[in-house]
Amino acid sequence: MIRLSLIIAALVAVLASACATPSRSIFLGAGSGAVAGGGVGLAIGQNATGAVIGAASGALAGGVLGYLLHRGKESAPGASSMTDAEKYPFLTRPEVRTIWVPDAIEGDRYIERHRVFVIQKNSSWSKDND
Repeated sequence: MIRLSLIIAALVAVLASACATPSRSIFLGAGSGAVAGGGVGLAIGQNATGAVIGAASGALAGGVLGYLLHRGKESAPGASSMTDAEKYPFLTRPEVRTIWVPDAIEGDRYIERHRVFVIQKNSSWSKDND
């Protein structure tokens, strides 16, 4: 049973550290801990009371672990508070004009109404968010 608990704790640690926001890290840690703790509590106690106690303690431990792992990731050396949008330029959207071409008969050919897209201005690199 101790090995199973260690495996579950390691899985919770790995899953909780993969989130980008503190709230997601905490909720994923708490959810994973609740599921793992409920399973372990049911296996040890063989009743619903053991499962509830295990789920509650697992949720608490997983939430705390998710918070601590996320906080450690934020304060890691070399971590920057700038987002990718602030660090790197991005491509702007091109300006595109739509032209509707009406139905046409050219000799023995019938051309159905359709759209033609014309690029007015190509995309370009920009650092502005406007």
